[in-house]
Amino acid sequence: MAEAFQNLQRAVSQCEDAIFFADSAGIITRVNPAFEKLTGYPSLEIVGKDLSSITDRGPQSKVYQAIWRRVFEEKQFNGVLNLRAKSGDSHEVQLTITPVYNSRGSLVSLVGTGRLTTSHQDEREKEMSDAATARMLHDFRNILLVVVADADLAMDSLPLDHPARRHVENSKSAAQNAAALLHEFANGESNWTGVPALHPKRPQSVEPHQLPCAPEPLSRRPGQPATILLVEDESLILNSNSDFLKTAGYNVLSAGTGGDALDLIEGYKGPIDLLVTDMVLPQVNGSELAVSIAASHPETRVLAISGHPDEYVLKQPGIGHYLAKPFSLTDLHDKIRSILREKKPACGVSVP
Repeated sequence: MAEAFQNLQRAVSQCEDAIFFADSAGIITRVNPAFEKLTGYPSLEIVGKDLSSITDRGPQSKVYQAIWRRVFEEKQFNGVLNLRAKSGDSHEVQLTITPVYNSRGSLVSLVGTGRLTTSHQDEREKEMSDAATARMLHDFRNILLVVVADADLAMDSLPLDHPARRHVENSKSAAQNAAALLHEFANGESNWTGVPALHPKRPQSVEPHQLPCAPEPLSRRPGQPATILLVEDESLILNSNSDFLKTAGYNVLSAGTGGDALDLIEGYKGPIDLLVTDMVLPQVNGSELAVSIAASHPETRVLAISGHPDEYVLKQPGIGHYLAKPFSLTDLHDKIRSILREKKPACGVSVP
């Protein structure tokens, strides 16, 4: 008997369905791990409470009242109940509650089992899938950006007649083609049932409406190289872009997180001509960073580099310019020069 009871306990504990036990008054006496996962409530918080405490509309819920009507009729309840999780989310649960009676016919307990309805489960799985896909696209864009940037750096160091240039150029072209296909996928521009074009059109940078920019600070020395603050959490991208811009003649400040960038801005007393920032960053995102730098460095213009659609990025506070990931170092350089030359600097900023 003891072994059978232990087996029953293990079965309840390991069951994927949420299971709870309640006394004859409806007070929960025990729950299994699946119930804790579904509701977000650990057993220590939920045991001793009525089921209505986590039911949408509480005791006034028509379904909750129907449960007790079935119990009073000594019948099992089968139906859908909206449970309110600890997070505040509402879960549609297919619920079965069985009344248990003793040999004298008195109600002694209730046993309930439940699982998310199919539609609710499908919705949660879709949300998880969408989030995973978005993260994959973000990471894939960054990988392609590293390939394109390193190819540019490699070609800059190779003579025009070097036999390896052709291979580097092919690698860069392949990465750009992959980026174009990725852009089509992310924006639903292809049904992906046919063979994609060998040379799809590559996404171009977008020229947004320009925000007014403040005068250059009077402390700048004539002919001083423009200062760029580069913020990117992928170290390979940060390093390659930083090296390239330094080689191109810019004064480059770099940071790997939004928080590090804020610390750098706070401690940097000179002018910052351009903030080049990824939109998705740890601690502080690109838009928040752009808003913050406007307060301490009003002369700073902002270029957002992102895999998100331009119409989304350019609506974010503080963002004045946009460049789609992945891009070549030539694209980046051309975009930076275009931004810095939009208005002639008041104090002779040197634009490479």
